[in-house]
Amino acid sequence: MYGKLINGELVPAPLNYLTDNNQMIFNFNKDEELMKQYGFKEVIIREPEYNPEVQQLKFSHYEETELNVVEVYVTEDRPLSQEEKLTLLQKT
Repeated sequence: MYGKLINGELVPAPLNYLTDNNQMIFNFNKDEELMKQYGFKEVIIREPEYNPEVQQLKFSHYEETELNVVEVYVTEDRPLSQEEKLTLLQKT
């Protein structure tokens, strides 16, 4: 996927793109060179290693490099289910 950051928000490359001089480019998001020419960058997802049994991923922010837009995730403890809470209460 290609996109660009506008005011910190990711805007994906559209199927058809209207240029500043009102020319429509059809199938725009199928042509990597055109997308790059108009400032769109490949979106890379950066997920840290985590244990899905006790942790979950949460979107943090976007980082823009010269070549890419990086979607950054962080880990946080997974909330306990009702069953897990009951089990913990019974053990105390």
